[in-house]
Amino acid sequence: MLLILACTSVCEDLAGLERDDCLAQRIEAMSEPAEVRVEAEKIEDRIVLHAAVMTWVEAHRAADRQGLLELCGLLEHEHHTICKRRVEAAHLQ
Repeated sequence: MLLILACTSVCEDLAGLERDDCLAQRIEAMSEPAEVRVEAEKIEDRIVLHAAVMTWVEAHRAADRQGLLELCGLLEHEHHTICKRRVEAAHLQ
């Protein structure tokens, strides 16, 4: 918990890729899709965003399906499609 609080204040003080990486690390510690969405929307670098969301979705496949699909909606192009497939066919992974 202390690490998350420290990262929270640190992320706000950073800029660019460092800030995005900090936000991605913060996402790793979250447990709800709605929380992840709020933080993910702050990430500007598309590569960092895709990595953070895909990693979280993979690790939390048992989470609320609708919430996971909403996270997939943050992604673009093939990343969106891959994410949706992982959520909708989790039993095949």
